[in-house]
Amino acid sequence: MRPPSASCAFQHGELLVGNSSPCHTRSPDDRFEGFVKFRLHRTLRLGPIRIHVTERGFSSWGVQLGRWSWNARTRRHTVDTPGWGYVQTRGRR
Repeated sequence: MRPPSASCAFQHGELLVGNSSPCHTRSPDDRFEGFVKFRLHRTLRLGPIRIHVTERGFSSWGVQLGRWSWNARTRRHTVDTPGWGYVQTRGRR
């Protein structure tokens, strides 16, 4: 939950403890506070073509040839390097 604003406490002249503020408004995300949010995604591999699907449906597609890959949505090129790293372009802004 979000902390109440100091200006709200000053307007009401109250000492605020926890979320006892009359100005505190709850958002739909407050009920999930403290929980880990999981996102479902899947990558379909059809030869060099990669189709990325999320819980909301189709996300993007790309091409991967060896260590080089390209994502159509972001237009980002990525090259896998030996070891832990990789190199990528900025893509579309």
